[in-house]
Amino acid sequence: MAGTPLKNLRLFHEICGEKSFKNVILTTTMWDEVDSETGEIREEEWKRIYWKPMIARDSRIGRFLGTRDSALHLIAPFLDEASGRNELLLQKELVDLDLKLGPNSCGSGSCFRNVTIGETTAGIATPNTERAKKS
Repeated sequence: MAGTPLKNLRLFHEICGEKSFKNVILTTTMWDEVDSETGEIREEEWKRIYWKPMIARDSRIGRFLGTRDSALHLIAPFLDEASGRNELLLQKELVDLDLKLGPNSCGSGSCFRNVTIGETTAGIATPNTERAKKS
């Protein structure tokens, strides 16, 4: 690999750091434009030479076949991981604590407070306990 693709890979490493590699899917495309033998040879070359450092740091490998099912297959592991560890406060209150929409942290309509980041103001959800401490 030379030129822009190699520079992009280096830039990704510099910006995101090695810990982010586990959240990367190294994906091959255009399988409908080459015979399978040629495609597999190229894919092995990418794995062995260009992607080796990222694979060693837990990046995943996949083939995008140009279909919705193929795309979903590629991202499914991330969706499973995300749904397992990123429970929303509202989900917890409605499901686990069996609260109604009114008395939970977002039901009152005051679950957002404005936070200034640089010159941008963004609404950030704040659990009731944090709002109570700040009041």
